[in-house]
Amino acid sequence: MPAPATPAGVARSISGCDAMLNCQRDLFSIPRETAYLDAAYMSPIPTAAVAAGEAGVRVKAEPWKMTIASYYDEVEQARQLAASMVGAATDDVAIVAATSYGMAIAAANVAVPPGSAILLMENEHTSHRYVWYDLAQRSGALVDIVPQPADGDWTGAIVSAIRTSSRPIAVVAGTLVHWFEGMAIDLEVVAEAARAASAALVVDGTQWVGAVPFDVRRVRPDFLVFATYKFLLGPYRLAFLYGRTLRLRRPAYRNRRDGAHPRLDGRSRFRASSSPQRAGLGRGGKSRPAGCASPASDASYLDPRYRRSALAECGAGTEAR
Repeated sequence: MPAPATPAGVARSISGCDAMLNCQRDLFSIPRETAYLDAAYMSPIPTAAVAAGEAGVRVKAEPWKMTIASYYDEVEQARQLAASMVGAATDDVAIVAATSYGMAIAAANVAVPPGSAILLMENEHTSHRYVWYDLAQRSGALVDIVPQPADGDWTGAIVSAIRTSSRPIAVVAGTLVHWFEGMAIDLEVVAEAARAASAALVVDGTQWVGAVPFDVRRVRPDFLVFATYKFLLGPYRLAFLYGRTLRLRRPAYRNRRDGAHPRLDGRSRFRASSSPQRAGLGRGGKSRPAGCASPASDASYLDPRYRRSALAECGAGTEAR
């Protein structure tokens, strides 16, 4: 059977990027006798990234030298760099601990009425799978699986499932590259079909952000989550979440014993204080009240430079990614 053609959207993305890279070995601590070919699973980080990590750890060795900027400036720089990788505005990007954390935030901010369907590709990664089964169970919805197509055309299979569903589609859990098979999907075509069905498009970009050019302004997903440990050449346990401004209404996790969500301030953009490890201290090292990151109405303890709305992020992710 001939190999399926590269989807048009992917072909558009990689056009102009066919020049071979020069050898980059000297940028990494890879022994000469080692040929490492599994970056799609776990990339090695460059020596520059190792040095940056060591510098970050050394800051804590001399806490008396820390200033208010120590809590925010590098966070903002990281968000700006992540946003530039996907064509997003910095204020639409948040730092999360893993893909599963970002997916939990997405799941808390999509409308899934009883009787509706969440569309999922067969053999999807657990970070992009378990959260949807949990949401369907809590919402009275169903998870519909798109079977692996015999001809390898995931794009056609997903679009057909959207258009022929007997139930209203609430969420399409998508990607540009299937995590297990490596098969490409034309995400622009899928996005158009999702919008026509009034469905939210939630995308896992861990497998390809950094390797394939991507622009959220063109595809317009509702949420995009991507970890850094693959083609972004970053550490494990770090990820970024892009969210369309009008979509974000609730935090990721129910952090109170009564199961209630803490309220946000109504503004749905991510801010500097959205990172829980950075938002815990304010002016003069004053601790934030116990619980989640607080909304802007409770931000009086922050330095005036950073008295902005906060995204509440609590709890623990369910997967390692």
